[in-house]
Amino acid sequence: MEFTTGSVPAGTWALQLTYKANPNRGQLSFSVDGVHLGGIVDQFASGATAGTFITTLIGSAPFASAGAHTLRLTCIGKNSASTGFLLSVDKFTFSGRATGIIALGNLNQTYDGSPKAVSATTTPAGLNTLITYNGSPSAPTATGTYSIIAKISDAIHVGATSGTLVIALPATVTLGALVQEYDGAPKVVAAITSPAGLSVQCAYNGSTVGFPSGLLS
Repeated sequence: MEFTTGSVPAGTWALQLTYKANPNRGQLSFSVDGVHLGGIVDQFASGATAGTFITTLIGSAPFASAGAHTLRLTCIGKNSASTGFLLSVDKFTFSGRATGIIALGNLNQTYDGSPKAVSATTTPAGLNTLITYNGSPSAPTATGTYSIIAKISDAIHVGATSGTLVIALPATVTLGALVQEYDGAPKVVAAITSPAGLSVQCAYNGSTVGFPSGLLS
């Protein structure tokens, strides 16, 4: 079956097909202007779903300019339970792509030699997301700072965001001045960090106040 649309504005459109499912339906492939789009649609249905109208997403159709387009449905076979090869078309719908939201996570990670991937949570949930690290799709393993670009890859949603992944060496703390003479004044230990300059809070038998004498941990 072949159809010609009216004039469709330029842009990328989510193309949906609404059809009536029945026990005598076949399986179809779809093309737009001679270019295959989407996967195989099986229009077979039996029992309670027979005779119902179903809307399925065919795929994302990019049109460089406004104009009419040719939609072709080709029967390529049938479900083994089907009694025929008939195809059904109720309507086609061209929908503008909705905006999805991406929230990045795990942007600060500790180096251990393994790849460090960021997480991406989408709204609506479950959208496929493509992530690059300094332009590469592979999650990095080395310490450093990486520019993150995340884009939604979906037929009916668009969206992108960016962030920065930091992979740092584990911080260490070296204590000093652990043996001191009693003079009645509070005694505090020294704390040297790597990387240098990190904030450290020391506790003396559970207190953050230095003690004047005694064996402390």
